Amino acid sequence: NEEEVDVETLKNILGPDAGIIERDEEGNVINVILGKSKEELEEDKEVEPAPAKTDIVWALEEEAAVV
Repeated sequence: NEEEVDVETLKNILGPDAGIIERDEEGNVINVILGKSKEELEEDKEVEPAPAKTDIVWALEEEAAVV
């Protein structure tokens, strides 16, 4: 009993130089799944906006201005 795995999940798991070749019973290639490159993986990630300066940065800047 084989479990179905999502193709996008496989692409994320495989490295950029790896792939999976699916063949039929006669040995003919029916599908090739290639791993995503580092750049493609970074494109898929959503980055939440963050404030340009945190309270720590503000405090350090104030301290630096005093010295």
